[in-house]
Amino acid sequence: MRFSVLIMPLIGLAACSSPENGEGFVEGRFSVEECRPSGNFEKQDFRFDAGYLGTKRFLDTLTLSILENAVELEETDGLLIRLGELDKFWPIQERPFTRSISRDPEDVNVSLSLFETCPDRPTLVVVEGQIEFTEFAVAQDPEDTGIEEVLAGTLTATVVAADGKTIAGTIRSEFNYRPERLSITEPR
Repeated sequence: MRFSVLIMPLIGLAACSSPENGEGFVEGRFSVEECRPSGNFEKQDFRFDAGYLGTKRFLDTLTLSILENAVELEETDGLLIRLGELDKFWPIQERPFTRSISRDPEDVNVSLSLFETCPDRPTLVVVEGQIEFTEFAVAQDPEDTGIEEVLAGTLTATVVAADGKTIAGTIRSEFNYRPERLSITEPR
């Protein structure tokens, strides 16, 4: 029996890791206790360029996903930004505009998931910060997701450790993308 091996050039692989609908990154300086079996993630520089940029809608809530790889969140590092009460965002005409980030459901909520970097302590919660939107065009009807929508902005925030109290460090993110249209198979 003969087997054939297909070797793909590295250039082709690199092209698969960047989103076609925009650009973004997440960076920070923080530490994570008991990050993995081999020990802690000591306070150090952290960064990834987005390999996936997307949105999910549920009722009056929009979640922005900035993921290192285009896989399920539980398989990669990623930043999730939750905007509740979208009806409060649509009337805002001035650009840029800012919103506070906190754990309060009335504010923007953010978490940094580190399933690749720190599988034993994968989530850091943002306790304070702000997000500035330079572009915010989101369809009011979820069926129109991806039609003339664009999201761009900068986020700066403080994250806490797993205990919810100890300051772990800071993060910063920039993003500029057009959400993709809903797939027929995509849950709404």
